[in-house]
Amino acid sequence: MYYVYMLKVERQAAIVDLLRVKGSLSVSQIVDELEVSPSTARRDLIDLQESGRVGRTWGGARLIDQVDDPFEEALERQTAAKQSIGTAAAELVPDGAAVYIDVGTTCYNVAASLVRRNVVVVTASLPTFEMLRKQSRPDSPRICLVGGEWSERYMCFSGNDVVSVLERRSIDIAFIGCSGIDLGGRVRDNSSSQTTIKQAVLAASARSYVLADARKFPGKGAYIPFAVSDTAGIITDVDVLPPTVKELRVKNRIEVINV
Repeated sequence: MYYVYMLKVERQAAIVDLLRVKGSLSVSQIVDELEVSPSTARRDLIDLQESGRVGRTWGGARLIDQVDDPFEEALERQTAAKQSIGTAAAELVPDGAAVYIDVGTTCYNVAASLVRRNVVVVTASLPTFEMLRKQSRPDSPRICLVGGEWSERYMCFSGNDVVSVLERRSIDIAFIGCSGIDLGGRVRDNSSSQTTIKQAVLAASARSYVLADARKFPGKGAYIPFAVSDTAGIITDVDVLPPTVKELRVKNRIEVINV
């Protein structure tokens, strides 16, 4: 495949995918793998370095390890946008539905909008569980907390135990967070474990939506759990979607809910 004729964003995504597998690459390896010229490979690495996705090494590049901000810090930012996204997401949930609410602060706001709804909430997020369990009303959601390996930074459970539970559950509608959505319409995440969980959620759900505020465009996460086109839609406060995402919206009939 001749990557030089691909869109630059797609070619650079291919470089990141190679780095994820190999850890580091020389310019000559990129030339051989992607069948591009050395000058094209170097220009792509410069762009990727400036976007913060890779670090340059002598004669090549390495993938930069990225982590999302701790839950408590992230909860204090973009509060109005996250609340609006959470409200819009909750409006999609029918009474009696089994709802998966992903980890992260935007998804936490979905739970906040469901505190008086007759639904079943499945989640691996401890803050979501704690908020919902304090509701004593008869119409409060029933909760299924999915346990696994504890992450203090993200205040959630992860690992194969979470995946195993999700493989045995049937979810009516899921709301999935992310580290970002790249210009090619691929959902990105910074956690290998959460990436596997998101894939399990997608497989278990009749419908799923990605939640992403304006800061999530474009995404920089090192892992790609799925593409936007694999979901029912996006709920976001961004005014203008990237062109490729717009194309996916039309081609795959993806619902985009702007708040």
